[in-house]
Amino acid sequence: MFTIGEFSKICQVSVKTLHHYDRIGLLKPEKVDTYTGYRYYSQNQMDTMLLIQRLKRYGFSLEEARGFLDCTDKRALFFPKEKVTPNGVTGAVYYDKEFNQECSDIELIVGIREKEKADKVMESALCAVAVHKGGYSTLSDAYAALVSWIQENNYECNGAPYDIYVKTGFDGLPAEEWETEVYFPVKRK
Repeated sequence: MFTIGEFSKICQVSVKTLHHYDRIGLLKPEKVDTYTGYRYYSQNQMDTMLLIQRLKRYGFSLEEARGFLDCTDKRALFFPKEKVTPNGVTGAVYYDKEFNQECSDIELIVGIREKEKADKVMESALCAVAVHKGGYSTLSDAYAALVSWIQENNYECNGAPYDIYVKTGFDGLPAEEWETEVYFPVKRK
């Protein structure tokens, strides 16, 4: 169990935000000491906090995030039906034909060790790849560079692009040290 301060530091979210999430029922502490009122969070709640932060980053409101979290069968949304062990690989696949901040078709990636239990397996494919270092606000620079390279080298896109988050704030790193691999499946023209 982590104190609210420890959980705040690990998840890189303010104590004030955690109090707010508790108040609105989005993320309640695992335990509240009846004598002191101290809040404690479990390691399992880090996954929930990670999901909330990703949903916020993708433009979902807290109310929409609550809808995901309140789903009666979260496994149907995010995980296979059997118990699995995450392998640390996380990312996102972008299916939209054009960017729309208000409504996007994004699939979250959570890698697992038990490949045979996966809901979906990403097949190997020829990809143009860039490694972006820095915060997500400049990730579009990597996308633009890849698209330019694809066009200049007589390739064309052949599937939905995706990101793999190699180093993130959840590793305790500042934004300038984050690392994201950007993949664009391609084929020759």
